[in-house]
Amino acid sequence: MTEVLKGTGVRLLLVEETPGFGPPAVPPITTINERADYAAYRDGEVIFVGWQAFADLEDDGRRFEFGPRFGAELPIHLDRDPTAELVEAAFYARKEEFGQLLGDLRIGEMGMTRWEFHAAPFRIALSDKLRERLAVAWRGSGPKSLP
Repeated sequence: MTEVLKGTGVRLLLVEETPGFGPPAVPPITTINERADYAAYRDGEVIFVGWQAFADLEDDGRRFEFGPRFGAELPIHLDRDPTAELVEAAFYARKEEFGQLLGDLRIGEMGMTRWEFHAAPFRIALSDKLRERLAVAWRGSGPKSLP
């Protein structure tokens, strides 16, 4: 049997959890908003997230994720509900990474079309460490369950 695409997604992680990335470093040239985000990060009011784009695959009844694509450094403010910024970060990552992810999948024997890939169910997942860190921002009003 060949691999079957069951869905796609983006996993958000603390930037420190993202392979190849560490705590945010202030770039040499930044906008006023970026400078404010880095200052808020130093004060513990903002966290930066990384991401991993992935495909949910099935082969002979075995489900697994294929996700070699990572990126990082989008700010999430902890002084308000982070939901909108998390969704925005996930869709930003999807836009940035899905072209190459599709290319990686098409190189194999899947013979997948662009339509099949983009029409597959999409989900946003959070790492355990990010979910724990966001508890302060959600203040008990966060999602009841998260993937």
